[in-house]
Amino acid sequence: MHSVTIRYQLLHRRWLPIIPVLLKWRGTSIQSEAYLDSGAFYSIFKISVAAELGVDLSRAKERMFVVA
Repeated sequence: MHSVTIRYQLLHRRWLPIIPVLLKWRGTSIQSEAYLDSGAFYSIFKISVAAELGVDLSRAKERMFVVA
């Protein structure tokens, strides 16, 4: 079994597990950071991330999520 050490970052007066990620889409990649939530069903990024990767969202369905 392997173990991973996650460094927490102070964000909005709270210590949160923020990890570096490499996002790839059809030959384009960008480095970003993401909140690590092991119980989440989805990972949500700003729409600007999709634009930077060149993801066409013109036919995507809009979904509403409640976050706490």
